[in-house]
Amino acid sequence: GGKFEEMRRNGCQLGPTVLNALIDGHMAKGDGKGAMRWFTLGLEEKIVPFSSCMRAGEDGSLYIDLHSMSPNASVLALEYGLSFNPPGKNVTVVTGQGKHSPGRQSVLKPAVKNFLEREGLEAKEDERNAGRLVIAKMKGSRTVAALCTVVLVTMWLVGIVIAREWLVQLRRRVEVGKDKRKVEDLQREL
Repeated sequence: GGKFEEMRRNGCQLGPTVLNALIDGHMAKGDGKGAMRWFTLGLEEKIVPFSSCMRAGEDGSLYIDLHSMSPNASVLALEYGLSFNPPGKNVTVVTGQGKHSPGRQSVLKPAVKNFLEREGLEAKEDERNAGRLVIAKMKGSRTVAALCTVVLVTMWLVGIVIAREWLVQLRRRVEVGKDKRKVEDLQREL
């Protein structure tokens, strides 16, 4: 993106601290799309922890580690990850226990729980690790990210159909134009 290239030219390193701050800034302004653009840039540029936060478990379930992310970035990571989760599989979300947070309380867990509640998803604390939440066998993704993906793919497909129709009409006009010229040429010859 343009802003990212400008930041690079000015010597700014896009690491996790800067990326978290950019995401938080966009979310503070109510610009979720801008925040998601920075999050996906973190994935594309392979910036840890963004690029390494999601992986598949041995049974095909999704494992999302939110360590080193701000609460806003962690919600985006969760939203993004849930849009790819196969139905019928558990999702393990690692929020951490808060050992390195002020007051030794997790700052991510409340943000994640609020997001899950808004999405109508229930998570239980892992019995073996209080820093993990488990979303049991999701029936299918109901996240905003998944809906956006469906809408974008639909728009893309509709765009293809419209483009094809436009090309057909354009070809007809060109052919009519050619035929018109042929008729005019024939009339001159006669």
